[in-house]
Amino acid sequence: MEKNKYIITRKDKINKVLEFFKTYTAQIALITPIIGLVFNSIMNTYLYIMDYGFYKYYNIDKENIIITGTYNIYYCIIMGIMVIFYFCYSTLAVRRSIKGKKIVTIFLWWLIFPFIINIVISIVIFNELDVYVLVSGLVLLPFQWILIFSIGYCYAWPIHRDIVPLKIKKEKRKKNLSKRWGEKDYKILGLLLIMVSLIFGGILAYKMNFKEAEKKRIYGIVNIEHNEYALIRSSDDKIILQECKKEKEKLTIYTDTYLSLKKEGILVKYYKFTDVDRQNSD
Repeated sequence: MEKNKYIITRKDKINKVLEFFKTYTAQIALITPIIGLVFNSIMNTYLYIMDYGFYKYYNIDKENIIITGTYNIYYCIIMGIMVIFYFCYSTLAVRRSIKGKKIVTIFLWWLIFPFIINIVISIVIFNELDVYVLVSGLVLLPFQWILIFSIGYCYAWPIHRDIVPLKIKKEKRKKNLSKRWGEKDYKILGLLLIMVSLIFGGILAYKMNFKEAEKKRIYGIVNIEHNEYALIRSSDDKIILQECKKEKEKLTIYTDTYLSLKKEGILVKYYKFTDVDRQNSD
């Protein structure tokens, strides 16, 4: 029996990938930090929207939102590598799901791995692992699914040509022409899905951070000229404070004013409160 020349073995696929990286090594090395820089800018915008919900709770102007973005070349290279790995993961997840169609495969690639990715991202953002982070990992799963499909199928569609038949839309017109969904159509669909995912994800992140501020019970207290201030946010060189009144396990934060100061020489002492209230200082 004659061997089907269109059958691609696993070894052929591996050799094809290795050949691609070997051929385009210089281009990949050049574009990786650029991808990282773009992704870092997008993440900072996303974090800005997230923090806006937190700052809104305290009635602090959005101009004072602290964004700790990093733009050195090493960080951008790492971010670029992460984006490339996510593209590979999404493509592999879609491919395994199409070929396998098993519950275990779908559960692993569309639930377990995305949940772990969400947890890692949440830990990086919030610098801790708690119930809030775990809940965030579950809530953000639908947005991960959209991203996986958009990137792993729509943008990687040419890679799946050997296992996904072309979708043909027949239009009965005068010349009886047929229109085929091609690479451009899938990329447009993927872009639209990513934009929808980011918009709804941003709205959800805004609301979640507003709720985070409501549930916050551990505050740093700073004494300045015999007045007490609650530490709202801080970075390496800047802190944002609001005047407060501390009474045993209750903290009252006055949200009609705030201070933005340099962090140098500021002593902060942390307390845990059972009741936190916000009001005007009138």
